[in-house]
Amino acid sequence: MQTVTFAREYRHKLDDLREAVYPAHLEIEVSNEVAGAAKKAGALKPAPRKARADGE
Repeated sequence: MQTVTFAREYRHKLDDLREAVYPAHLEIEVSNEVAGAAKKAGALKPAPRKARADGE
């Protein structure tokens, strides 16, 4: 499971008849499968960068 933020609406196909719709700007915990597919589709906001230990 991963916490992600969607940059745009993303639709993830569950089966032939159903899909999950994630609206833009939604921050939610999703499965690794959904996170990977959304990242590949360019639907995620970039993860915040961590500050370096030396303060830069």
